[in-house]
Parts: sequence; C-alpha cells; structure tokens
Amino acid sequence: MSQIVLGPFFSRYPQSKKFSGFVPLGVNLEFVAGDHTANLPLYQKIKDYPSTGPGNYFIPAQSISWKIVYRPFFSQQVNGTLLLPLDEVLVSMYESFTCPRDVRALLTELRDFLKSAEKFEANKWHGQKLLKEHVMAEGLRVTEYFAYGRGQHISLRWVPAQDLEEEGSPLSVSLGLFELLAQPDGEFSPGKWRDFRTDRNLGTLLRKELNSIMQVPPLGLLSDLGLEIAKREFKWQPVHFMTPKELKVARLDFVKNHPDLWSDHKTLAKALQEAKLYQKETDLGHIRRSIPKFLQEVQNPEAAG
Repeated sequence: MSQIVLGPFFSRYPQSKKFSGFVPLGVNLEFVAGDHTANLPLYQKIKDYPSTGPGNYFIPAQSISWKIVYRPFFSQQVNGTLLLPLDEVLVSMYESFTCPRDVRALLTELRDFLKSAEKFEANKWHGQKLLKEHVMAEGLRVTEYFAYGRGQHISLRWVPAQDLEEEGSPLSVSLGLFELLAQPDGEFSPGKWRDFRTDRNLGTLLRKELNSIMQVPPLGLLSDLGLEIAKREFKWQPVHFMTPKELKVARLDFVKNHPDLWSDHKTLAKALQEAKLYQKETDLGHIRRSIPKFLQEVQNPEAAG
C-alpha cells in the first residue's frame, strides 16, 4: 500500500468543465502517493429535496488514477462522463493508500469551502444535550429514537466542528445506530452497535477513528436527558417487565388454561397476543409456529422436560 507523502488536502481550483445538474465547487482534492498524483475536481449535485452528506458531491472518474471499486447505484452518468460520489472516492482512497490524515480532519477542512446546508431533514432533537459533553465535543449528535420489539434504537451522525450548533450540515456522516434492550426492571441493557450493511462507507471509517468512544457501551454515551428520552420514547409493554423464564411460564399457563383453543392455533395465537403475552408488533404467524411446542410441553410435560 503506497504512502501518501503530500496531502490529502482541499484547495481552490477553477473548473471549466460543466455537467448538467451539477455545480462546480471550484475545489479540488489533492494528494501525492508514489506514482499517483491526484488533482480531483468536486461538483455538487443539484437536488430539490433535503439531502446532506459527502454523497452529494461528485468527482469525475476519469480524473482518478488508481483502481477504484464503487457502487454503480450511487454513481452518475452525465454527457458520457462517469461521476462518483465523494464518499465512495474517499473510502477507496483510504483503502488504497496509507493516509496521514483522518477522515474527520479532511471533511472539516472541506467544510470551510462550502455553504451552510439549505435543505436538510429536520431533527426534532436538535439543540438538546442527549449525549455526554465529551461525546458531543467529538461532533456526535442523536438524530432519531426508534423503538421496535424489545429494542430502543438510537441513530447518530457526525458533523464537522463548524456545524456543531447547526441543525443541518452539508457534510454530516451517519454513524448508524445502536440498540438498547428493555430490561424487566424498567432499565436498558448496556447496548450494542448494529453493523452497517456494508463496511464500504465513511461511517465505518469514522467509527474506527472514534475508537475511544466506540469502546464504551452505547448506554454510557447518553446523558441523563438522553436516557430519560430513550425511556420515554420506548413503547413499554407488559412483556418487557418479565424475564424470559417468567414469560415462558405465563404463556404455558395460558395455553394450559384454554384447552378449548388447542385445535385452533390461529385463534390461540391471537388470544395469547390479546392477553399481552406477546408484543403488539409480533406477527401472528410467528406465534402460531410456537404453539405446537407449547402444546407438547403442556400435554406431555415429562417428555418436554
């Protein structure tokens, strides 16, 4: 792997080439590594809907001197020229070369050349200190609480220093989400980060750079207010306050006390859910598939044991 000996950095550079649907930024990404000299012009995609992040900026593939792997779905073909998103180019650069600067430093530098975000998705949690001070100082922000099943999912984004007080940032990067599991005592588990669908994204690189934060159980990243809101936004149901063993016993007792429903698995499944022994979101088909095992344990407990 070649070492980048100069750069990478962004610099002002006039661009004469134009592409329909894109605005030239007059900014180039530059670096030198071995036989490779990169002088890559940036273009901003014109969009009429809220969209932020490095994926809104593109580089002509013909300007790239190294072999790059990219996802065709996110590329653009304009006037016979292939344009690749900046995030794809940066991921490839960090995969192909040993880079002396981290992604956050590079994006923070680029931010100085850009206007503030004009179109972005509203963040209802903007301005609230939902993470601990040292975590927020690193540029992390909560963007969503999403409860599903036993899990409270919390999505985070990174923003450059220039946008720490702004609701939207032109260079914000998704860090994905972590999941906290509801516990019988009304608290949450320490939590764990959910994997990205693919490692080939800037979020994965930023997670590695934020290693000291990523080593902390996600629950420990939340401020008192952040945890309070996580509990308030979670859809608590009776099953969440039972241990797995208690829940199993309660389900078996229900089945045992309703022999009239043994032959009708669909109705029994619905009855179990209505008795709040399953979450409201649980698919009835899933419950029905568990009933033969319940009946076996109820009708022949010795064999089941």
